[in-house]
Amino acid sequence: MLDWQNISPEHFGFALAALAYLVLCLLVLTTKSRNVQKSLLLAFFFISFLWALHYVIWLTVPFTTVLSHILESSRYLFLLLFLFSALNQHNNLCNFLAQPYSIITLLGLALWLIWCIWLAPSKSLTYTGYMTFCVLALALLETLYRRSSKSERWQFKPLLIALAAGITFDFVLLAESALFARIDTQLWQARGFIFTLMIPFLVIAIRRIEAWGI
Repeated sequence: MLDWQNISPEHFGFALAALAYLVLCLLVLTTKSRNVQKSLLLAFFFISFLWALHYVIWLTVPFTTVLSHILESSRYLFLLLFLFSALNQHNNLCNFLAQPYSIITLLGLALWLIWCIWLAPSKSLTYTGYMTFCVLALALLETLYRRSSKSERWQFKPLLIALAAGITFDFVLLAESALFARIDTQLWQARGFIFTLMIPFLVIAIRRIEAWGI
């Protein structure tokens, strides 16, 4: 649990991120659109709120505890599903989840989570595994940008900037961690602040985007 005598910069960063993601959840709920993309984006923001709150309350080493693995994997799961849904419009969530790419994503993340929790791979291998999700998310973001029209790019650009910045930071953090088999303290303490700085772009995207699919 949180020890008020051992408060570090990372706690302030993740506290700001938790508050920001909670505001984003409420903002998404105020939008009039009702589609798969909105549901998955709302789920991603809510999981991100729980993820940030976890690192505020619990003084644990990241990517080591069961809850940490669940929250980190869930964030990537809903992010990847959201990006897939934005690339392939579906009006029904069940139909979307029945698609091959959704099934592969769900099974892949589930198997990875089981492996991390029960088989406990080495730290370098764990960080490398999470890096692959970053690479896949960046590839989907690039595809989303390339396939969108000029008007859609204007709508999606703040969203792409925010997500790409956060994913790139995670990639750098995980790459260095995989190289030295440990989490870099300074990068980790900056993680919450980096995601908080991206919130204004997400707010602009939520207010700007009319149709969440292309």
